[in-house]
Amino acid sequence: MSDLTIEHTAGDGTLLRGSARGDGVAALLKPLGWRWGRTLSAWYLPRSRDTAPRAAVIEDTTTTLRAAGHAVTITLDHEPRTPAEVAQDRQRRSRARADRLEAPPLPMHRLRARLAPGHRQDGRAAGEAVPSRAAVGAGGDRVPAPERRPRGRGPRRRLEHRQRSRPRRRPTGPDRRDRPVRRRHRCWR
Repeated sequence: MSDLTIEHTAGDGTLLRGSARGDGVAALLKPLGWRWGRTLSAWYLPRSRDTAPRAAVIEDTTTTLRAAGHAVTITLDHEPRTPAEVAQDRQRRSRARADRLEAPPLPMHRLRARLAPGHRQDGRAAGEAVPSRAAVGAGGDRVPAPERRPRGRGPRRRLEHRQRSRPRRRPTGPDRRDRPVRRRHRCWR
């Protein structure tokens, strides 16, 4: 099938590399607690950074993948990072995240071009199939004035109409509490 590598370092955590979409690995890894990281482009074990490698999960993963016909290589680094390195890495990641959040959002066409350069031609072909705005007409998305809702039909106007059409009796007494509250019982002021 495919050659997969499980590697663990203190800085990156436990990662599984070498998987491709549609190779059947996802169905095997998800029940074991693995998640797909889009920014990593790899499978990872959550909360495995700066911890000892989880031997039980790694062994279960290798036996499951080998039973499915995949070749698995394991590389484990048991060397922990110093607290200064951990703090520096955490600060660097939080600064990068803050910069991403403060930056103005990219327009969708630039975001798509950055994430998937191969899809640029597909997007152009799809854009050519959509009619231009000139074919629709300027202001074609607006509703003409006669079809708009007439002014003055707010809650007060509706209430006045209801009061003119039939007199209402306010419920009084103990049965008033047992009656369900409905919209027509509310008073608009």
